[in-house]
Amino acid sequence: MVSKSKITGMNSENPVAGFRITPDPSFEYDQFPNPPELRKQNEKLFAECQDGKNIGIIDRLNDLIVKYPQSPQLKNFLSVAYSVQGNFDLSQFTSFPVEVF
Repeated sequence: MVSKSKITGMNSENPVAGFRITPDPSFEYDQFPNPPELRKQNEKLFAECQDGKNIGIIDRLNDLIVKYPQSPQLKNFLSVAYSVQGNFDLSQFTSFPVEVF
């Protein structure tokens, strides 16, 4: 069963295609758990990657991806950071392959 978001209409499920769309960035933590030291940073990174003026976030995320290559969240955050800064070409090639944006 799909849990309802506090924001009405933000969660939806496509049973035929087998995917769920959600505004909750923590849904993938169960499938791809991160080390505790990285989990502590996720909320801040999620907010910072959406700030188009935060140029340093791209270098920071790249450094974290080298340190934690198993983390799809970091790759998705990097894709968002590139996108909000207008670099759509790099944005397309940095997201984790199983994610749908």
